Amino acid sequence: MSATVSNSQAAVVPSVNESYPLLDNYVLRIARSITTGPNRHHRFSSNAIKMVALMLWNAASGVANAASAITQHAHRITMTPADIRTAISILFPGSMSRIILDQESRTFRTYRARNTTEAKLQRRTERERILNLRRQAAPNEEVPKLPRLTHSEMADIEIPISRVTKMLKKQHPNNRLASGTALAVASFMDFMAAEILENAMILTYNDMRVTVRSKDLLQGIRDAPKLERFFNCNVTSEIQRQVEDLGGVPPKEPPAPKRRKKVLKAAVFRPRKSKAKKAAVQTESHQEES
Repeated sequence: MSATVSNSQAAVVPSVNESYPLLDNYVLRIARSITTGPNRHHRFSSNAIKMVALMLWNAASGVANAASAITQHAHRITMTPADIRTAISILFPGSMSRIILDQESRTFRTYRARNTTEAKLQRRTERERILNLRRQAAPNEEVPKLPRLTHSEMADIEIPISRVTKMLKKQHPNNRLASGTALAVASFMDFMAAEILENAMILTYNDMRVTVRSKDLLQGIRDAPKLERFFNCNVTSEIQRQVEDLGGVPPKEPPAPKRRKKVLKAAVFRPRKSKAKKAAVQTESHQEES
């Protein structure tokens, strides 16, 4: 099984031309949740947010490829959350896999606690109450909005589970997805985004800067050996190239030469010579030459 997974470990980097949903807004939410307390002054450039979004799709693709290889090795069609956990433990050996799996188990507990029969009944009664208020309200009277609770909010994560489900179905059309598979991948992506951003923030803090740039993200991955093992150098350079193609990192152009300002000299009054004086000067010069 390890040989099969190692062959699929080369993660598929989403190309710019493919229609992958953007995660910039969700990555920005994760970044804002991290910048609290002593890190509240840190800011993130738009290039860094785009690069983290591409890295997340890359990480999710690598884990999904490994889980698909495990599913095929077991002669199954359905990809389960257990396959995702096994792929994470293979790709991230040691303490980091334990941290990721603990975070994933907490996410599953939170999701199940908010998805019980009692919680569903409570949300349904609240929805019916607001609908009755809307029917009885006057035309200009303000009525509270209907409560909406997405799967990501129930799991207390920022990455949208529906987009992860679409990505898994698009990349692995031959595999079925068990309930909770997309939730496991979304929880992993949420953890990876926080980990990458925190490493970059540490570098920025050591350099006595406030803004986190794309270079800080790449250097933070190189400084973490387990992240560097997962995001190998080729994938990182490929991501950087794609961000440049998107227009996120404009190439450095040489500065334009500065134009010298013309200094106006002070005007000197010179009286005009009359024609008679010019003729007299010319005759004198002719006489001297002769």
